[in-house]
Amino acid sequence: MRDAMGQRTGSVAIVTVIYYAAAWNWGVHRDPVCPKIATLISWAAEHDQSKSSVRDWDFIWQQSFVRSLAVDSGAFSFLKYDKSPSVDDYIDFIKARGLHQNQNVDMVFSLDVIGDWRATQRNTDRLWAAGIKAVPTWHAGSPIDVLKGIARDYPRIAIGGLAGKKMRHAREQIISDAFAHVWPCRIHGFGIHKPEILDRFPFDSVDATSEWMNVCMVGTINIPSGGAGSAPERFNSRKVFPRKLSSAAMAHESRLPMNMIARNILNLEHRYSMRWGKELSRWR
Repeated sequence: MRDAMGQRTGSVAIVTVIYYAAAWNWGVHRDPVCPKIATLISWAAEHDQSKSSVRDWDFIWQQSFVRSLAVDSGAFSFLKYDKSPSVDDYIDFIKARGLHQNQNVDMVFSLDVIGDWRATQRNTDRLWAAGIKAVPTWHAGSPIDVLKGIARDYPRIAIGGLAGKKMRHAREQIISDAFAHVWPCRIHGFGIHKPEILDRFPFDSVDATSEWMNVCMVGTINIPSGGAGSAPERFNSRKVFPRKLSSAAMAHESRLPMNMIARNILNLEHRYSMRWGKELSRWR
């Protein structure tokens, strides 16, 4: 039994990795029973004063559920903080913590400049020149030739700019067009975790905040009713909190059921790895 990217759980090799992306503003989870899952963290969180614990790097590795990490620059979050991140600062952040050489870090994403693919490419070039094999991201709305170029020039790419309600109706067509132009290649999908999408497109990896948000904002978690390989619409909603949590309560909630969330993510990894094992096994 193995438990990291390209590793086995039972008889199924995990080829579709689902990263748990969530705020780190609650207490340390040391539940020995909690399964380990891939986790995405954001550099931008170090600049958010409401998440001071993120700035303590040891805090992240103390989380009992962390199997491996993916590191995102957090470009969209920086827009919210009204800050312009420097690629030199990002390089210093990565190198100071040895993230580009840590075997438990699956990938480091490049520093995006939202709305400027040329500046994004310059940042990616700088990262690679510094010895950091950053994963470049193509954002919806950028020229399709940019997507083709990074798919040709890099071993792994990401697709972004598709999260949120505004992109709900266009999301699947944009993804379909992207795959038509560059597949086969290793593709990470930012904020792409809907079953109807993952059942149709062989993403190498994706990340999701919905498990955390559902639990805290609605008090429920979605459990696949048929297990691995079940139809995408067959999900049961299980109540884990008796009430909707306020924003303040979300920031301090210590009863977050990580065990349940982690097992659900592993279940989904198993499901999509069975679905796309043949297509994605070439990279494992």
